[in-house]
Order: sequence, then C-alpha cells, then structure tokens
Amino acid sequence: MSRADWRSPGAYEDLRSLDAPGFAWEYLRRNADFLQELRQLERTARQGALDPAEVAAFTRRWACDFSSTAETSSPGSVLWVPHALPSVIALTRLPAELADPKFRLPPLSLDPSLATGNGERLVERRGAVLRVHIDEAGAEPPAVLLPLDQLFEIRATAAIRLWRGLIGRNPGPNPAALSKARRDRLILALRALDGRLEDASYRRRGVRARLERSRSARPHDTPRPFRP
Repeated sequence: MSRADWRSPGAYEDLRSLDAPGFAWEYLRRNADFLQELRQLERTARQGALDPAEVAAFTRRWACDFSSTAETSSPGSVLWVPHALPSVIALTRLPAELADPKFRLPPLSLDPSLATGNGERLVERRGAVLRVHIDEAGAEPPAVLLPLDQLFEIRATAAIRLWRGLIGRNPGPNPAALSKARRDRLILALRALDGRLEDASYRRRGVRARLERSRSARPHDTPRPFRP
C-alpha cells in the first residue's frame, strides 16, 4: 500500500476534500490486519474460489464491501454498511398498510442501481454522492429505516437528501462533511500514523539485516586464521 511522505505537509493536501467516509477509508487501509485479509480474499478471487461466506464475514468485520475496497482507487467509492456510517441510507419495502397511492413517488426504477438487487449502492444526484443500502426484501415501494438512536438526526438528514435527489431537487449539504479544524486534526493524525508505520518498517528491515549479518558471521561459516 502506498502512502504519502509523512514529512511533507503538502503530500496530504488531496485529503482536505474528504468527508467522514473518506477519512474512515484512509485509516482503515493502513490497518495491517485489514490489508492481510483483503489480500487473501483478492488471491482467492483471482483463483475463482471466492466463498460468499468469507466475503460476508469480511463485510461484518470491517463494515465495508469487499468488491469496492478491492477495486477502489478513490476513498469516495468505498461502500460502507449502514451500522458503520449513519449517512448510509437503509432502504426497505414499504409495509402495505402504510402505502397510500396518493402520495407515492415515481418508482425507484428511475434509477436502475436502486431498482435491482440489494446491498450497498452509490447514487449520484446533481453532483452529490448518496450512499444507500437496499434490504434483501427489496425497496419497492421504498421506505427508509431510521433507528431512534443518538445518530438519528444524521440518518434523517441523509434520508431527506436522497428524497430530494430522487424528485429532482438539490440534495443539500452533506451530513458527513467535516469542518476544516477537524480535517486538519485528522490529517495530522494520519501523518503521525504514517511516520510510525514507516519507522516500524525500517525497524523490521534493520532486524532482518542484523540477523543476516549475524548468520554470515557465525564461527562455523567464517574461516579463522590458523594459530599454532
């Protein structure tokens, strides 16, 4: 995994446009356990022997979709599950007793990515990227699951943005956007982490080099001068 030069503040300028999901990916992709498991699944996928149960376990453990993390070159394209980020909108099928034809919106088939399948999706509306999770039961007619928890306000704002986007209006501000001060703190923490990871890498290489030198200098491998 390539990282920016932590000694150079300018190397991290591209991160200043990231929102919360973007920074979540930047930190996750520096996690050694995550990378090890991701590479193992990538090798299995290339061999054509990918087990759906292993992919599901990966998603539960790391809260992101394997395919999007394996193929991504951009933090914004990673797909997250709803319990990981409150800005992910969980769509399900509207119960029949709540469906009133007078208030129905046009079907979600106006967006092919929402009309078929389930799981995580990215929907773009008027320049805004909306993160959606579609329930296994489908989402037609659509309804939004909104847990009444401490993150309810963020979840509700994200749902309203989707609704506005689907009816052709401007979705409005991104609830996952971060203040400049918070982005600065996260970038400083990333620089510190990259420096620590680089130092650990140098230490490992130094230990290996010392071991190799010690092996090459063992008494039974190194000729000694003859002494009477």
